Amino acid sequence: MIDTTKETLVTLALAVNLVPAGAGMQPHYRTLWRWCAKGLRGLRLESVFIGGTRYTTKEAIDRFVGRFTDIRNDAVAPREKRKAKRQRSNEATLRHLAAEHGL
Repeated sequence: MIDTTKETLVTLALAVNLVPAGAGMQPHYRTLWRWCAKGLRGLRLESVFIGGTRYTTKEAIDRFVGRFTDIRNDAVAPREKRKAKRQRSNEATLRHLAAEHGL
């Protein structure tokens, strides 16, 4: 949660410059707005409304990027486990076929 007493508020239009540029491109401010309003893969960028304007902070962006990275890393791990399991299964099948055919 944004602590407005300790964090510096910036509009989403200015906050795009605080987001690490992916593929050399800064996201559009509407992308940040969407991350605040709808989220990205179940994760929302923290923001506050003051006088009808949505604000976020550098710290909120850092937390969002960190949490999203953790989610992505956790999503990759099961894929690696499935690949290893498939490899073991393939090796077991080859051993079985080799034994069956006397190889």
